[in-house]
Amino acid sequence: QRLSVLMNAFKSCRLAPNLRLSLPSFQIRFASKSSGGSTTNWSKPAPKHYGIKKRTHMRTRMGDILVKQSGWRWGRPGQNVSADRHYTLRATKPGIVWWSTTKHLKMGRMHYVHVVPFDESPHLLKYNSPPASKFTAHRAKRIEMRFAASKARMDRENAILAKMKQPTA
Repeated sequence: QRLSVLMNAFKSCRLAPNLRLSLPSFQIRFASKSSGGSTTNWSKPAPKHYGIKKRTHMRTRMGDILVKQSGWRWGRPGQNVSADRHYTLRATKPGIVWWSTTKHLKMGRMHYVHVVPFDESPHLLKYNSPPASKFTAHRAKRIEMRFAASKARMDRENAILAKMKQPTA
């Protein structure tokens, strides 16, 4: 009698006598090769900003960059211009930028960048003049007018600075 009571209690606790629990029938596969990682092809190097920064007849200050280049691509240093180790041309004096061209036997045309100080006139210096054309006289007059305007502006600025430096009584 005790045995039958135990059997009935056991049967009531089980889910179903003929039901078997089984694992799923699909397989779990693992990688046979390691992954190669991802690449970043979209990244670009930072721009270098090469080029001519100051052209002929433009005003410049001491230390301004006139040309940023790799090698002597656009020009070489002339008077009042220095080149650093990256071929960047900088003004060593304030003045007006003047470009000149010379012919070299082996190198061909060579361009030079000069800075004419404000107290000198560009057409009186011994630089190579720009190529002659039918508008040369008109161009020379325009250059002289620009130079006079730049000199007058610099004189006004210097006068204002001199007044500011004078001690007030």
